[in-house]
This record gives sequence, C-alpha cells and structure tokens, in this order.
Amino acid sequence: MFRLLRYFSVISAVAVTVSAALLVQAYRMDQTHEHVQLAEEANLHLAEVFARSFWPQLLPTISALSKEPPETWAGSGELQVLDAALRTQVEGQPISKIKIFNDSGTIIYSPVTSEIGRSAIADKAVQEALAGRSSSILSFKDRFEGFTGVANDVHVVETYRPIIGADGRTQGIFELYFDVSAARERLSGAMLKAAALILACFAALYGALVLVVRRAERLLHSQQRALAENQKLLNEQKDMLHLLLNTAGEAILGLDAQGRVTFVNQAALALLGQDGEEMVGRKVHDLIHHALTSEPHSSEECEVHKLLAGPDNDEHKSDLFCRRDGTKFPAEYVIRLLDYGSGGKGAVMVFRDVSMAQEHERHLRKLAHFDALTRLPNRIMLADRMCQAIATSRRSGEFLAVCMLDLDGFKAVNDTYGHKAGDQLLREVATRLVENIRGDDTAARIGGDEFALLLGGIKTVQECETALQRILKAVSMPYSVTGAVVQVSASIGVTIFPNDGVDSDQLLRHADQAMYKAKQSGKNCFTLFDPGADQRSKANHATLRKMGEALEGGQFFLLYQPVVNCRKGLVLGAEALIRWRHPLLGDLTPGEFLPLIERDDLIIHLGEMAIAQSLSQIALWRQQGLELDVAVNLSARQLHRKNFIERLKELIQPYPGETYRHLKLEIVENAALEDTNSVADILKACNEMGIHFALDDFGTGFSSLVHLKRLAPAALKIDQTFVADMLEDSANLAIVEGVVAMAMAFQCDVVAEGVENIDQLLMLLELGCETMQGYVLSRPLPPEAFSAWARQFKPDPRWQLASNPRPSRGDFQLLLAEANHRHWVEQLIDFAETGKNGNSLLLDHRSCHFGLWYYGEGFSRYGGYRTFGDIESLHANLHKLGQRLVGEVEMGDRDAVVITQAELEKARDGLIQELRRVRAVLPHAGHV
Repeated sequence: MFRLLRYFSVISAVAVTVSAALLVQAYRMDQTHEHVQLAEEANLHLAEVFARSFWPQLLPTISALSKEPPETWAGSGELQVLDAALRTQVEGQPISKIKIFNDSGTIIYSPVTSEIGRSAIADKAVQEALAGRSSSILSFKDRFEGFTGVANDVHVVETYRPIIGADGRTQGIFELYFDVSAARERLSGAMLKAAALILACFAALYGALVLVVRRAERLLHSQQRALAENQKLLNEQKDMLHLLLNTAGEAILGLDAQGRVTFVNQAALALLGQDGEEMVGRKVHDLIHHALTSEPHSSEECEVHKLLAGPDNDEHKSDLFCRRDGTKFPAEYVIRLLDYGSGGKGAVMVFRDVSMAQEHERHLRKLAHFDALTRLPNRIMLADRMCQAIATSRRSGEFLAVCMLDLDGFKAVNDTYGHKAGDQLLREVATRLVENIRGDDTAARIGGDEFALLLGGIKTVQECETALQRILKAVSMPYSVTGAVVQVSASIGVTIFPNDGVDSDQLLRHADQAMYKAKQSGKNCFTLFDPGADQRSKANHATLRKMGEALEGGQFFLLYQPVVNCRKGLVLGAEALIRWRHPLLGDLTPGEFLPLIERDDLIIHLGEMAIAQSLSQIALWRQQGLELDVAVNLSARQLHRKNFIERLKELIQPYPGETYRHLKLEIVENAALEDTNSVADILKACNEMGIHFALDDFGTGFSSLVHLKRLAPAALKIDQTFVADMLEDSANLAIVEGVVAMAMAFQCDVVAEGVENIDQLLMLLELGCETMQGYVLSRPLPPEAFSAWARQFKPDPRWQLASNPRPSRGDFQLLLAEANHRHWVEQLIDFAETGKNGNSLLLDHRSCHFGLWYYGEGFSRYGGYRTFGDIESLHANLHKLGQRLVGEVEMGDRDAVVITQAELEKARDGLIQELRRVRAVLPHAGHV
C-alpha cells in the first residue's frame, strides 16, 4: 500500500508540474497572439486614416525634401506642422510613435528628430512594406522614445503599412507603434492566477485519487477472498460436471489439440467397451478407428482429426466405430472445438449408436412409394404402375387414360382455414378419387394439390368421359373440414394411350398440358390432349425458326401512327407499329404473326428491336428539331422477364436522358394483371428513369380500382372496339365516358385508339378525351413520311365545334341523344334506300334510349326548365317523320320518300341544334 502511494505521489507531482507549465504557456501564447492581432488591427486602421488624410498633403513635401540634404529635413516647417497634427490625432490612444518612410526606405518623419533622414532600407520589415505587404512585430524596448518622451521597459507592436499609389507602386510607408505594456502586465497577473487555479485543481484531483487508491486496495483484498471462495465453488461444480457427464445418455470424449483423450464418460466406456484409465492420454484415432479396422490409415486421414484441425461447426458426421472386442457399430458424432485462451485448445466429441435409427430409416424406405398424407401411391410407384398399365393396354388393345388432376380453389381454403384444414381436404379428395375408380385403376398424389389417375380397360373414349364426369362431380361436392363447409373443384387433363403413342413420361407431360388448358377453359372440367394439335405445335416451331431468321435478316420494321391532341391541335408523338416484310407474302400486320410467338422468347427479341429502333428514331427526329414521344407496345412475356429492367437500361444507355425520356411503353391491361405487385414495381423503376407506361386496350380486361391505384399508369388507352361503336351503342359510349372519368380521377392521361371519322373525334372531345390516334388523323407512316406529315400538320377547323367542359350526368344524356339520333336518321335513310333492317328501328319517341331517360330521370330533374321542355316537340316530330318515312317506303312511294327524307334531315339538324343549346344552358341552372 505504501509503495503504491509513493509511486503515485511522485508521478502525480511530475505530471501536475508539466501539465501546469504547458497549460500556462499555451494560455500565454494565445493571449500574446490576441494582443498582437488587436494592436495590428488598430495600427492598420489608423494608418489607413493617415493615408487618406495626410499622405496626399505630404507628397509635395516629400518631393521638396528629396531635393534637400537629409540633415536639413528635421527643421522643415511642413514636418513640424505634420508632427503637431499627428500628435493631436493619437492623443488619448495607445499609439506611442509614428514613422513615415519615403519610397526609398528613408525616414522622412519621426517624433524623434534624430531619426529623420536616416535610411532603414536594410530592415526586413521595411523591405516587406516596400514590396507592398503589411507586417507586424511584437518587441520589447528597454528604452523607448516616442510622442510622450523617453520610456523604459516598454512592449510595443510595430506595424508597417505600405501606401500604394494609383499606378500600383509603393509611394511610402507608415510605421505605427502600439503600446501593449499595460496589457502584458494584466496578462502576467492572469497567468499567475491561472497557474494557481490549475495547481489547486490538480491538488484536489490528487487527493481524490489517493482516496480511490485506498479504496482499490480494500477491494483487492475483498476480491482475493471472493476468488478463494469461487475456486472452492468451481471445484464443487467441476465435481458436479463430472457426475453429470458420467450420467449423460450420450457418449462424450474430451480431446486436446492433438486428438488425445483427456476425459471419457461412462456412456462412452460402455459403448466402446474400454477402460477409462487406458483411454486417457491415447489418440482417439487409435481407439475407435485404426487399431481395430481392416483397412489401416494414418491419423492425418482420420475424419475426426481433420475436424479437430478445421473450423468449428455443428455438422453431424457418420462413421463406423469399433469396440474393444472388434465389433463395429454405426455412429453419429459431432465435434465442438474449445479455446481455453492461454491454456491451449481442445475439443469435445459427442457420439451415439445409430443402429436403431438406421433400422427405422430402412423401414421408412419401404414406405417411400406411398404419399405420407393421403396414403396414395406417389410419383415413384405411379411410374412403375404406368409401365404395367401400358404393357397391359398393348396386350389387350384397350385404351389407357392418363389423367392429371389439379384442385381449383385449394389455395383459398388453405389460406383461409390453415394447413390443417388443407391437409384434411387433400385426404378427403384422395378418398373420393379411390371410391370413384375401379380396383385395377390407380390414383396417385404427385405433390401439393396435384393428383394423377390411370384408368385402364377403357373400350371407348365416351366411357372415359363418363368416368371423368363422375370424378368431377364427386370432387366438387362440399367438404366438412375443421368444422367448416368448403367446396373445391378439379381441372383434369387427359391423354389416351395408344392414340397418344409416346412413353410414360411424355404421357404425363401431355396430360399436364391438357390440364392447364382445362384451367384456362374455366376450370371444373376436363380437356383431352390432341396429338394432332401437338404436331401442329411442332410445325409452329419451324415457323418460329423462320421468324427468328427474318428478325436477324432485318425483315421486321416499324411504322409510326401519329398521336395528336385534337383540342390543342398539337402532334404529341406516335405509336410504333411493327410490320414483317415477308419475301413471299408481302407486308404482314402484327395480327398475322404475333399470336405465333407470344409464348416464345422471340417476342422478347422483337420487342427489344422495336425499343432500339424507336430510340434511334427519337434521336434522329430531335436532330431535325422534332421533339416527339414514341410509344412501344410490350408483350406480357417481355414485361414479366426477370431481367426486363436491366435490359431496358442497356437499351437506353447510349442515349442521353433528354432522348430516352421521349420513349413511352404500352402494356395491355391483362398483362398488367398477371402479377400486379411485380408490374407495379417495374412501372415504378421505369418512372424513376423517366420512362412512363400506358395501359393499352383499357376496359377489355378485369382490372379493379385497387389495381389501377397500385399500378398508377401515366395514361389509359381506350380500346378501339369501344370507340368504333360508341355512336351506335350507348353502352360503349358509356364505357368510353367512364374510362375518361376514371383517368381524370386518377390524374392520368387518356388516349383514344382507332378514331376513324370526324363524328367520333368530336364526340371524344365532348367527353373530355383530347388525345387520339386513328385513320381520321393518319394511317401508320414510315419515319420519313411521318416527319414530313408532322411538319405540314394543321388541325381541322371542325374540331372547334366541340365544347370544352366535360359533360355532366344530364349533359351526357343529351350528348348521347345527339349521337343516337344522328345514327338513327342514318339507319332510316339506309332503310329508305335499301329496304333492309327496318324491323330494328325504334319509331316510338317514348321507347328510344333518350325517350326513356327524358320522360323518366331527366324530366324529374330538369322538367321545370323551359329550355328542357322545348326538346320534347322536336324529338316527337323527328320520330313522327321517321314513322311516316317507313310507311312511305313500305308503300313504295319514292317521290314522297325523297320529300320526307329531306324533312327528316332538317328535323334532325334542328333537334341537334336544340340539344346543344340546352346543354349550354342547363349547367347554369345548377343541374350539372
């Protein structure tokens, strides 16, 4: 204890002294630097003032003095005036002296007259100033003469400030002396106080540490006592551990780094038939491997020794171990490495006899031919029975039906009621399958909810179909699982041997293909595999090969159909449409070749070619001054390709962002719905690159608002089938209006496809759809023709006939009435000319679509407005003329037909004009 305190005291005293000295010195240097900096700033500021106020007046004096001998300068009256002025300026300030030098380094002014005329050019500070650089020096003067006379022991900061003329040359120097003696005295006092404070702090710290050392000594004695008690407890625990190891059921060996036994428990002794004293110190390899095996090998080749030298792991190993009497037994063992730190390394080996386990495993292998859940034959036994059934069919000449059955709706049951319910359902299905086939037939479980059936001894295909209908009916009956009633159905694919004369594996594959067709056909049905169709499929492979060669030979090319904003009269871009220039058949449209490759990777290569050519065309048009978007259609196969984003990045990599952001991608609605989450992630990645998507053929699929929200496309494209019939079919018109409203609700663009006439175009503008493409604008064009068309494009003046605001509910019905009656009159005129389709005309004005709305919902909402009532007489008169025209046609009065037809067309125009007037008035009445 005394020695510890003595060492601590000496070291602490040295540390305190050195630390205090370093801290005081650091403080002194910091304060000194601060004083110099403050004094320098004051000197420079005052020198700046003198340079502006005195120097211009002093220049003539300097010029005059330079002509006189230096010893006469001190008596100059001008310098005496300057001296008085400077003394007045520095009065009350710590500026104790000022010197002024000319451009040759000679002192022209000093309060000490003996210094005037002296050259200071050898002074480095003067040289620096003449070079145009200011400098400051802290110095101590034991004798100093300045404005106030002679002073002793003075600390001053000397600042040399050059005076730069307009030509950039140094005209002179101001040297100012700032007296910091008082500040230095205050600094010395502060230093003493700081040193005292630091010493006091260290003394307090020293006292605290002494107490800590004393406390540490007491804790040390206490820990020594605790260590002795812990050692005693450790010995007791060691004895307990030996007891536990000896009573453990597993055989345990302790090993050192060289593989020698350091400990062995009773279970190991009993299993090996060894004596404990003989085992300790011997290598484990000699005990259970080499000495008793018929094939000796070195310890380096021993698996146990390899594990001792390798990394630690929990992997179980298997081997044959030897007992002392020479008998062998299969053992499973694991070795865990131990690191004792400075005490070295070792390992623990735990092993057990697995004779019983292996016997049990052999028993399980006997059951490997049956499914554990349903007890039906599994795939292995199915293959064996198929070979037997095929051989039987060949001998007997009867048919063999190979069926693949997949449950419809099983996943929903499994997800809703849990795996326990799913397992119970599979067992029930297996039972029903066995009950509905003959004893010689086979029902097997392939995996999951897939089953296979072998139905032999069939004489006709109708007999097979009857059996399958019976199975479908049995499977589709309700089930009671885990207290709930559920229902599933089955999709079955069937191939008939020997009509399908292939091997067993091919038969299963053909049945599986037919099963997927049954799924696509609506489920809960069966589909027979058609070998002829399979042959046709193989023939398609030859066509695919030719198309691949055509792609490599550059026979595919793109045409561009304009996309125009008809409201603004602007060409926005184009849709790229692919064509095949067949050497024999001429130019083929996509419908003539794309269906052949939609399930083949060739469609991916074709899509990538379209993207690459479109990007090149965009870049070329930009060079020509045309900023146009180009939309490229993507197939579902290309979109769902795992590396789609990587390939797209490779395709756009050669182009700057300003170019590839004009690329737009279009996907059909059904392709987007195959995997909504995956497609949404793809769309998000493309949006981040600046490439946006549109949903093509929108309205033809089964999308929901949830899907539309999740996908968030940039645009919806109205399918051309709705656009083509919207003027004749009110349902199609309502669909178009709904798609436009949905696009507005989701804040995305809407594009109408297949617009073929001005009436369709005006109706779309009325509905709020501004962007269109179709033959009314232009047919698909080659790139050169497209650029010429775009430069010469002028909007049709008739487009201005459409109103701007999107129609309301009532407005929409009036708009629909306009379209319906225009078409109705056209039908009447066609009937008058041809005499055909007269029975489909609705002649009663209360029975047509508009009449039903007008006298129902429309009249109840708007009947109080005079403008709305004005329509009734015009509408009724139009139908009356229609009835008259039909009667005249039936009587064959052609002269009357011509007169009535003219009146009918005039009445139609009057009704349409009134409908438009009402549409313009009704919103102002508050009934939008």
